[in-house]
Amino acid sequence: MEVSGEIVFGAIVPGFVGRRRELASLGQVLAEVREQLGAVRPGKCLIIRGRRRIGKSALVEEFIDRHQVPSVFYTAEIGFGGLPIVCARWKQGEDWRSFLARELANPVSPLVVSAQLSLASEFPDQAQARMVLAAIGSGERTFTNIARAAGGIAHSTLIRAADLLISKGVVAGELPVSLTPSKERRYRITDSYLRFWLAFLGPHLAELDRMRSDLTVARIHRGWSAWRGRAIEPLVREALARLLPAQGIPAASVIGGYWTRSNDVEIDIVGADREPVARKLLFLGSVKWLETAQFDDRDLVALQRQRDRVSPEPVPLIAVSRSGAATNRADAVFTPADLLAAW
Repeated sequence: MEVSGEIVFGAIVPGFVGRRRELASLGQVLAEVREQLGAVRPGKCLIIRGRRRIGKSALVEEFIDRHQVPSVFYTAEIGFGGLPIVCARWKQGEDWRSFLARELANPVSPLVVSAQLSLASEFPDQAQARMVLAAIGSGERTFTNIARAAGGIAHSTLIRAADLLISKGVVAGELPVSLTPSKERRYRITDSYLRFWLAFLGPHLAELDRMRSDLTVARIHRGWSAWRGRAIEPLVREALARLLPAQGIPAASVIGGYWTRSNDVEIDIVGADREPVARKLLFLGSVKWLETAQFDDRDLVALQRQRDRVSPEPVPLIAVSRSGAATNRADAVFTPADLLAAW
């Protein structure tokens, strides 16, 4: 197994421990790839399987660090979870629209069937869990709305299903991070690819089987911007956790979000000393992930008003924007290049 530290003479020494056989196997594959440099088809696509949260990502990161080899992460993570079998089919220089049109025209494409196989393996006999998962994947995040979308299932049944999904690491149940307690728990799909599949593909498999992928692709185009804006938030928080301190913004033990039941206040990024009830808020932030629109003074004013609702202190305000910022009044601005550097 992989752990974050090793006890040596009564002290904890940080570092990666274990997985020697797996690291050796990866090293052997890398050696074979290096021998094939200059060949017609150099390189290999490797699939690493295992239960969720067992340490697959940590293993790959450790391997990359030890061998100092270049790596690419995050480019295909938002929509497709960086799933190797899917990314391997993405042609160099191809945009996401062309990729989707080509892959969804094939009803047995890995993009279509991988989630089906995974769900059949993870939940072979749990119909209620599958219903709840589909409800969360459709965009419902609160307990009441999930129950309604899942056909009005009983409170106790929903609790059991949600607990099962959380225990398997498929779903996260999160509370707002703030200075005061809250019971407004919200649920989300943890895996980017599964989140995309449940939102856009799973409900329309019959359409794909009828070879009408054009309808599916058109639906994705219409909903992509709004869906992507929400899907990017967990990745942004994880990237900031790896990146900070930077640009005068301190590292935080917790980076989450804040919301109220009515959504009259919703803050994308909350850095704090602990969760869910913090002693101190370290920074607040907004994520604006649009093709051309920059984070501007109007966005900053909106964030300042939200800050006034959660803290009397002048907590630093940060912007995370796909297209940069048109204001210099934010305490820090993070772009896609900054987030990629965190990995």
